[in-house]
Amino acid sequence: MVRERMLDDIELMHGIVGDMDAVLLIGDVANKGAEDEYKIASAFLTRVCELVGCPEDRVICVPGNHDVDRTRHDAAHDAIRHQLRTIPPAQLSDTLHRLLRERPLSAKLV
Repeated sequence: MVRERMLDDIELMHGIVGDMDAVLLIGDVANKGAEDEYKIASAFLTRVCELVGCPEDRVICVPGNHDVDRTRHDAAHDAIRHQLRTIPPAQLSDTLHRLLRERPLSAKLV
C-alpha cells in the first residue's frame, strides 16, 4: 500500500535528519474532496507527525485541485472560476486577494 510505504520512507528520513519543526503538505490530499477521504488523510497525518516528532498543529497544507468537493459548487463558484480563467495573468493575484477578503455574497444577503 502506498501510504504504508510513504510512512516507511518518512520514518527512515526521520532517523537520518531527526525531529522536524513542521509538515508541509502540498495539494491533493483527497481525490474528490469527500469527507471520508479527509478522515483517511487525517489519520495518515497524525501518524506522520508521530514519526517526525512534530506537533499536529504544525501541519501546513496547500490545497490542490482534487481537494475540492465539486458537487457542492453552485453558480457563484462557476462564475468566479470563469472570471479567474479570463482575467490577464498580471491581475490574477490582486483579483484572488480581493475575492478572498470579501464576505461571501450569501453572508451579505442574510
